[in-house]
Amino acid sequence: MEKFVDHTTANRGDTLTYTVRLRNSGEAPIYDTYFDENLSDYTDYQAPSMACTFTDVSTGQTTGTSFEIDNLSDGFDTTADSEVSSLDTFRVAGDLTEANNTWDLDLNDYITCTYRVTVNNAVSGGTTIRNVVTGHADDKNGDQPNETQLTDTDDTTVTVNMIAASPSPVPYCNDTCTTSSQCPSNLVCYVASGQTTGNCRTPSCTGETDCICEGVSATPSPTPSVTPQVPKAGTMWPTLFLIIGGIVLLGIGLAF
Repeated sequence: MEKFVDHTTANRGDTLTYTVRLRNSGEAPIYDTYFDENLSDYTDYQAPSMACTFTDVSTGQTTGTSFEIDNLSDGFDTTADSEVSSLDTFRVAGDLTEANNTWDLDLNDYITCTYRVTVNNAVSGGTTIRNVVTGHADDKNGDQPNETQLTDTDDTTVTVNMIAASPSPVPYCNDTCTTSSQCPSNLVCYVASGQTTGNCRTPSCTGETDCICEGVSATPSPTPSVTPQVPKAGTMWPTLFLIIGGIVLLGIGLAF
């Protein structure tokens, strides 16, 4: 039994493709192979997405093979069910009736089935989605007494990426108003052109009805540049009067 998934991490809403392979890795042919799937509560089956092939290793040829599905939610029965999105636990075989099941494998031959699921919104970020599948086969062909049933399991794990928290709602956002005084201090009354009433909105994105400005940040106003002021020069007449007055006083002093 081999199980593969095409993602190691995923987000809500992502599609995961599962691949299940039933391979005869023993020492003798095996018969009536099938597998049971039990999907995680965090994934939903995509219908119809099941496809199966048979690979004959001795010839190297891979061909499509028919299959039947039984929805195991109400117990096993040999009546095939249709693929529906509500499939959670199911069995896949060449034929659900053991005597008619054509999925017989010689040494190294294998059956491969692929199908898709969607990661649903019930999952939280950081959750590991683990999925276990069980394969079955018999050592004798058809429903025979004293046959030995062979089983094997394999699993896959996918980690869900962390989910960003939704922005908190802005109180009183989009309330009806006619002036900004009717809105909280962090909101303004936005009145569209030609209207007499408006709504309380965030000043930086008045068009957003949830008042949450995506990718908007306040741009600081540029600091005005200061031009150095050169002192104005005075007239030269006061300076001349001081010089002349000083000379006169000096002359009087020398005379006495």
